[in-house]
Amino acid sequence: MAKNAKTTVTDMEKAAADHAEQFGSDNGGTITIAIPSTVLEFDGHTVSTGNLPVASLQYLLQYGFAQCLQDMSLAQIRASAERKGISMTAGEVAEALDARRATKIENLLNGQIFVRKAGVPKGTTFDRMVHTVAKEMLAAVARKKGMSLPKGDDYAVMLAKYLAKHEETIKVEAQRRVDMAPLLTVDDDWF
Repeated sequence: MAKNAKTTVTDMEKAAADHAEQFGSDNGGTITIAIPSTVLEFDGHTVSTGNLPVASLQYLLQYGFAQCLQDMSLAQIRASAERKGISMTAGEVAEALDARRATKIENLLNGQIFVRKAGVPKGTTFDRMVHTVAKEMLAAVARKKGMSLPKGDDYAVMLAKYLAKHEETIKVEAQRRVDMAPLLTVDDDWF
């Protein structure tokens, strides 16, 4: 990426036009899309998006967009580089932050924002259990060998390779745990 490169308004307008062409209609600069009614939850509070006025939806979209890009900070970039033993100038850190934010925007525009690298995948209970079992087994191997596991993308790559190599064993254990879950419910009579 070029030094001090940023996503420009022109880039965003082009991306919005491309998005409107693919997913919605462009009515004189207004993109019209149907938002499915979704229940938003936080700390025991819930709101259905179907009950929100347009102004509230606009606020949530703007706030969510800003928060999405603020989730990454210069300090996080610097700390990540330091953990890897990489020395970066202030300009290089700022450039790396701009690049990560540009990637986040690109993922938003391509509908890939929910694709996780090292986190728990969205999906079925079985899919999440496969991920959990793979993480536990990989951690056990590392402990047995006296090794520490890498962080971030390096961990995600290692986990994916481990899962691919031991997929059958991991899936059998994951299915066993999923099948056991209903049997492990707490009986109210005990309390």
